[in-house]
Amino acid sequence: MPMKFDEILKQRDKYHADNMETMNITDYRAFLETGALIEKDHHGFVRCALSGEMLAVNPEQTDALIEFLKGIRD
Repeated sequence: MPMKFDEILKQRDKYHADNMETMNITDYRAFLETGALIEKDHHGFVRCALSGEMLAVNPEQTDALIEFLKGIRD
């Protein structure tokens, strides 16, 4: 389920996510762990927590998403 606007603001404040360019890796990892950016829903689907958009619905798609992210990393 998409996060409510006030929940997004609380997470951004808590992890200083309003400026990700200056966020250290420890805070970024903690921010990811909160599920405030990406979450796994009750069906096991990987979703964007902000919009609720499905990013992957099975392990193969999750692997493809990870491969894609690795590809754009460099």
